[in-house]
Amino acid sequence: MLLDIVPSKVEAALREVAAEHVTPLFGNLDVGDVRSKSGPLDMVTAADVAAEAALTPFLLDLVPGSKVIGEEAASEDPSIVDALLGDGVFWTVDPVDGTRNFVAGREEFGSMVALIENGETVMGWIYFPMSGGCATAVKGEGAFFKDVRLKAGSDRAPGALIGDYSARLVEDANKDVLDANAPQLGAVTDIGCAARQYADLASGALDYVVWGKIYPWDHAPGALLFEEAGGRTAYIEGGAPYAPKPVKHKPMLSAPRDAWDEVHAHLLRPVA
Repeated sequence: MLLDIVPSKVEAALREVAAEHVTPLFGNLDVGDVRSKSGPLDMVTAADVAAEAALTPFLLDLVPGSKVIGEEAASEDPSIVDALLGDGVFWTVDPVDGTRNFVAGREEFGSMVALIENGETVMGWIYFPMSGGCATAVKGEGAFFKDVRLKAGSDRAPGALIGDYSARLVEDANKDVLDANAPQLGAVTDIGCAARQYADLASGALDYVVWGKIYPWDHAPGALLFEEAGGRTAYIEGGAPYAPKPVKHKPMLSAPRDAWDEVHAHLLRPVA
């Protein structure tokens, strides 16, 4: 039943909501439109709140009996994420991913939605309001951006890789090792937007990403997109694949399937 959902319906809703609630505030935020949540780097804007509120009833109507787990709703009531431990049909919503970029007037932000059935992500959408591009993925059917199939991977070798590692977000026993080894693989960026990072992984523009904070609305749509493009997202310690479950702040690595083990080994090499 769920795979009968036409992906373009959700894409159209993302476009409509962004046009009404997000892009008008880009570069036009007043002081009262921005506040902090857990800390000064964890921001929420009027655009986040309004966009999530507009998307939620649309998604609930699209799949009767489903539940929506939105980033802003979860910030008010973290317990709603625990529903992902059980069976059922859920939507995750990140109305403005890359909020710090949005507030700073940088265009690296997006809106993300995922559809989860009984613990498995079956559809994902990443929409970029400023460019109008949308990446979509359906489990087992591939990943696409503007109707072009995405393929992860590049010809770059270790030492010349392009990675993204937000050291400020990693809180783990391996942090010092990761801090030291990531630059040895090549250029390291810190985009600060999971929507952009996953889209770049799926297209081959990025070779790997090390993730520190693991929230389902950040990773459910992108991990599926990357998987369908030929990538793997798994926890660095133990290698368990990512699944859209409640928060587990242990570092993860996203890299092409055929390169994941090699990148992982480089990142965890003992540091003298």
